[in-house]
Amino acid sequence: MIRVYNIAAAAVFILALPFVLPYIILSAKRRRVILQRLGLVRPAMHFRPGLPAGKPIWVHALSVGEVFAGVPLVHALAARYARRPIVFSASTIGGYEMARQKLGDTVAAVFFFPYDLPLAIKRAAARINPGIVVIVETDIWPNFLAEMQRREVPVILANAKLSDRSFAGYRRVAAFSKSLFSMLTKICCQTREDAARFRRLGVPDDRIEITGNIKFDQGEDPPETEETAALRAALNSEPHRPVWVGGSTHAGEEAIIRQAFTKVKKVHPDLLLIVAPRDPSRAGAVCRLFNTAGFETVAMSALSGWIPKRRLEVVVIDTFGILKKLYALADVALVGGSLLEIRGIGGHNPLEPAAYAKPILFGPYMHNFREIAALLTAAGGAVQVTDVHALHVTVSDLLEDPKRAQQMGQNARRVFDANKGAVARTMAIITDRLASGPQKPNGTAINLPHGM
Repeated sequence: MIRVYNIAAAAVFILALPFVLPYIILSAKRRRVILQRLGLVRPAMHFRPGLPAGKPIWVHALSVGEVFAGVPLVHALAARYARRPIVFSASTIGGYEMARQKLGDTVAAVFFFPYDLPLAIKRAAARINPGIVVIVETDIWPNFLAEMQRREVPVILANAKLSDRSFAGYRRVAAFSKSLFSMLTKICCQTREDAARFRRLGVPDDRIEITGNIKFDQGEDPPETEETAALRAALNSEPHRPVWVGGSTHAGEEAIIRQAFTKVKKVHPDLLLIVAPRDPSRAGAVCRLFNTAGFETVAMSALSGWIPKRRLEVVVIDTFGILKKLYALADVALVGGSLLEIRGIGGHNPLEPAAYAKPILFGPYMHNFREIAALLTAAGGAVQVTDVHALHVTVSDLLEDPKRAQQMGQNARRVFDANKGAVARTMAIITDRLASGPQKPNGTAINLPHGM
C-alpha cells in the first residue's frame, strides 16, 4: 500500500512542480514554508531550563480550527508533564501563526509539519525523536504513520471526527483506509457516530474511545476584560452600541449578510456590524462589498489612520486570532461557513460565542458541527436561519428583545458547560500510553532508555 501510494505521490509531485515552482520562487513566505516542510531547514527548538527530560511529546494540528481545538490539550499536557518538552506543528501558514500566538510560550518549538515524502518525514522524525505523537482531528498521512510505527512511537488521534464527505471518501478506498487507520494506536472520537464510522472502516473496537469534543474545554475570558474593553474602543464601538458579529465568513456569505444588514439597519440604525472573513486576505474585497452599498466601512488594520466621513457602520477584520475576543463584544453572533453549501466546509465552531453566553445564529449547512448545532438549537441557545429574510428577522427580533437574547446566550453557555471533560478523558489515554512506553507491533513492551 505504501509503495503504491509513494509512486502515485511522486507522479503528482513531478506533474505539479512546473506550475507550483514559480509561485514558490516569487513568495518569500512560501519559500520558508516549503524548505521546512521538505525537511531542508531544521525547526528552532527552545527548551526551558531543566529540559529535556524524556523524548518530546509531538502535537500536530492541520490549520487554524484544529490549532484552536488543540490549545487546551497542550496546556493540560504542559501542566502534567512540566519537565518534558512539547513541540507543536501545523500544516498551514494560518495554523502556524495561530500556534505561535497561542502556544509560543508553552511549547519548545512551533514548526511546519513535513510533507509526506519519505526523506522529509525521516529527517523530521530524527530531529524531533518523539516519545508520542498526538494528532488533533485530522491530517493523517501514510508515510508519517509508517515511520512512527517503525520507530515504535504511539500515535493518538485526538478529537477525531469523520464528516459525511470524509467518510464517503475513505469508504471508496476501504482497503487503503483500513491499513492507514490500523497504524494509529488510539482514536479518541468526538461522538458515537464518529466511533461507528471508524468501526465501519475496519478499525478494531479496542483502538476506539469516545472522549467527546475538546472544543468544549476551551477556556474563556470574563465578559468585559481590559483587553475586550480596549478592543471595543479600537473598533469605535461605544459600550451600549449594539454589535452584530459575523465570524469565519466565506465568499458569497458576506453578500447575504449585507442584504440582511441593510434591512435590520432600517429598524436599528445604531447597529455596528463586524465581519471576520475566514481568510483575512479577503478583507479588501469584503470592504468594497459594503462600501458600494453605501455603508461606512473600514478594515480593522486601517482604523488608527481612518478619517470618518460619518459614523462607522461596518468593520472588516483583516488579522488572525481575535475572533474569539470579538464574540465577547457581540449582542448577536452569526457563525459563518453555514449560509451557503461550500465544498469541504459545513459550518464553523459555534462554541466560541457559546463560551461568552451569546445568542447564536447559523445557516442550514452545519454538517461538520451537526451534533453541537443540534445541542445548541434543542437547548434554545441557537437559531438556524435558512435565508436572508429569516436572518434579518431573527437579528431584528433579538435586538428588540434583549431579555430573549440574554436567555438564548445563557442556554448556549449551559450547553458549553455541560459537555466539558474531553481533555481529561484524552489526557488519561495519553498518560496511559506514555506510562506503558513504546510497543512492538505484537504489543510487547520494550525497555525505555534512561530518562524516559
